[in-house]
Amino acid sequence: MQKCLAHARLNSIHPSIALARKKIYTKHLGEEEILSLCDLFLTPGLHYVSFGSLEEGRRIINSFIELLQCYHAIGYIDRVGIHNRGMNLYEQFANYQDDAELRKQLDAFFAQDFAYDFMWIIYPKYQVARTFINIFLDQVIEFSIDQKIPVVFIST
Repeated sequence: MQKCLAHARLNSIHPSIALARKKIYTKHLGEEEILSLCDLFLTPGLHYVSFGSLEEGRRIINSFIELLQCYHAIGYIDRVGIHNRGMNLYEQFANYQDDAELRKQLDAFFAQDFAYDFMWIIYPKYQVARTFINIFLDQVIEFSIDQKIPVVFIST
């Protein structure tokens, strides 16, 4: 049942995410789950990971980033402040009210300034404006970012 809900939620975010590799964790991570997450964090593509809470998701993703120590530039989208490592792309682009201007700025960003080797996105329904995430994901797909680096969605 949870996998069906996760799949429906992904389709409502952006059509391309329906193809994302999905993992759902509702209990404490065991050795097998930890190895599975390591593989996911090291594999380019769109990934969707569901945890019991967003705080747990943030904690685990920051722990893995610290443990793996293989990323030089991390980008993330999260309305909740600054994390240990990385650049919050939400803060950089959230102020655009005009969709056309946002798309133009994201085009320039992905064409000229994007130099991240890992990206993670916190996405519950209330977290990020639907228009922003749709335009952002359009650009991720258009510039083939998902084929070059891991893009991990964290949700509950």
